[in-house]
Order: sequence, then structure tokens, then C-alpha cells
Amino acid sequence: MNAPQRGALMLVRFVSVAMIGLSVLAEGLYVADCFAHSGFHRNDPSSPNFSRPPVAISKVHCALLAVPFLAGVVLLVASKPVAEWLSDKLDE
Repeated sequence: MNAPQRGALMLVRFVSVAMIGLSVLAEGLYVADCFAHSGFHRNDPSSPNFSRPPVAISKVHCALLAVPFLAGVVLLVASKPVAEWLSDKLDE
């Protein structure tokens, strides 16, 4: 494997891991935001969340946030053929 193919492979792997990481971060922040507004301390009237109604976690929103994660996993699994294709396209 020559240098341009290695560089393309590193780029594809970096992009796929970045997609996975950002998707996990976005999903975690969404779930944490829903739990923060759900009112863990509802029995305590001095709690700022006492009067807020609970916020349900939307399955559709979670599924949409998981799309980049799945795309990153697919790209990571198929990184070598994608890197070869990218290297060939850049050589032209």
C-alpha cells in the first residue's frame, strides 16, 4: 500500500470515527437534556424542576440521531474499499 492509499485510509477512518463520536455525543446530550427536565426531585418544592412536566424521550428523534452512528460504522467496516476508491478518484 503506497502513501496516497494510506493517507486516504487514514482520512476515511478518521471521518468514520468522528461521525460515530459526534453521534454518541449528540445522543447522550439529548437523553441527558430529557432527564434533566424530567424532574428527578419532584417531591421537593424548592427544586427548580418541581413544577415542570416530564419530558418523554422521542424514539423518532433518537433514531434520527443514530443515523450518523450507523453511517460511521458502515464506513469504518468498509474503509479499505472506500479509501481505494477515494485514492483512485484523487489520482485522476
